[in-house]
Amino acid sequence: ATDTNAPPLGSRRSTRSNNGAKLTVKCSGGTTIGGLKALISQATDVAPNQQTLYFESAVLGDESLTVKDAEIVAGSLVQMFVDPNIVGDWSTLDEIPTEAKAARRQEDGFVGSALLHR
Repeated sequence: ATDTNAPPLGSRRSTRSNNGAKLTVKCSGGTTIGGLKALISQATDVAPNQQTLYFESAVLGDESLTVKDAEIVAGSLVQMFVDPNIVGDWSTLDEIPTEAKAARRQEDGFVGSALLHR
């Protein structure tokens, strides 16, 4: 059987969990764990430094490791723990992978407004 929801070749789709909620984040195999955290930040408003990511019970602590090197494939479940005791550092969003930069540019138009305040 063919999975009609399968991502295009060359992209990875991973599900993240935050407070029991699931979301899907698309990235390439060359995306670093730091870049993945930036993508998750865009979807959850949780700063990258507040995220601890787990894959197959192991902490993804090396942010320079790529998704491919971590053996995360399309449909993999990566769990996220959010530490509310850490002050969010949004400066690392400069590491957002290329595929997310267009979305970030659209959101920047609302920074400082009543619609988006960081």
